Amino acid sequence: MELEYDYWTGTEKQVVNCLNSSIGQYNRRYKLVKIGITNNLEKRKTEHYIDSINWDFMVIKCRTISVQFMTEIKETLDDSNHNFIPDEKVNRSKAGNCKQYLYVLLKELK
Repeated sequence: MELEYDYWTGTEKQVVNCLNSSIGQYNRRYKLVKIGITNNLEKRKTEHYIDSINWDFMVIKCRTISVQFMTEIKETLDDSNHNFIPDEKVNRSKAGNCKQYLYVLLKELK
């Protein structure tokens, strides 16, 4: 699985608008799309690497130290994109000053 970085920055509304547009493109170009949040990229990448879906890409779309900001963005994206595969292992860390990442997993059409 390839790891790519494509960060979006700004207010929650700006980030959500940009992410909705970007993720909408993924929905048209890829067989499966899944979004998630984590505070440990390497651990999460390894967990998804051994997943039975065999994801092709993990794209980091947003980074912040605010758990609340990241959780609100993910919930907004989930509400507006019902065709995503749900992430059962949602990060519920309440640790302060810990980097939080929003990522998208992609499975190519084959």
